[in-house]
Amino acid sequence: MTLHCQPLALVSGVAVGAAAGVLAVRAARSTASQSDNDAVRRVNTQSAEWGILIAGPAAGAAIGVRFGVGIELAAYLSLVAVALPLSAIDIAVRKVPDRILIPALPAAVALLALSAHCEGTYSALGRALLAGCATFAAYLALALGTGQLGLGDCKAAGFCGIFLGYVGWRTTAFGALLAFVLAAAVAVLRMARRGSARDKTLAFAPYIFAGALVAVAIS
Repeated sequence: MTLHCQPLALVSGVAVGAAAGVLAVRAARSTASQSDNDAVRRVNTQSAEWGILIAGPAAGAAIGVRFGVGIELAAYLSLVAVALPLSAIDIAVRKVPDRILIPALPAAVALLALSAHCEGTYSALGRALLAGCATFAAYLALALGTGQLGLGDCKAAGFCGIFLGYVGWRTTAFGALLAFVLAAAVAVLRMARRGSARDKTLAFAPYIFAGALVAVAIS
């Protein structure tokens, strides 16, 4: 792992992450206010909102240090910009909206393609596309086999798989595994807390994105 202690990259990452966090909280509140799922709307999301607001700058800073100034920084900051709103909305209403995810997909591929062209690493781009498809397929198989995942989770995983695959196959495997480890840890903590029975569902997209960002940052 190569670290790039460039002030511009760090400041850019923090700024993008902070802005994405604020927009994520607003988007989640707006989506929740329009939801007809009263059971979900009663869930206390205040702590989750604070978590999003803190995680945004932290994730942006980590990406800035990881990549430094360049096309890769722009590409992976787009992952931060998409991950936060989708995570916040999934926590609020248990949905991963296509209106954010689908337009982000070609933008991500375009940025990574530009990065691959500038760096001459076309094999990384091919690996990224293959990893995205493989990750989506794996999650879809889990969703059909267990009924515990939604199609939105599968699409989010495929989206993250592109970014993970661009870095490498080990990073792809680690990011996918880390999502389940984080989700399992939080599920255990929730079971240990009194009153956790108010909301027995678990928004999984935040763990998919968290696993991907952590894996990329430390790769």
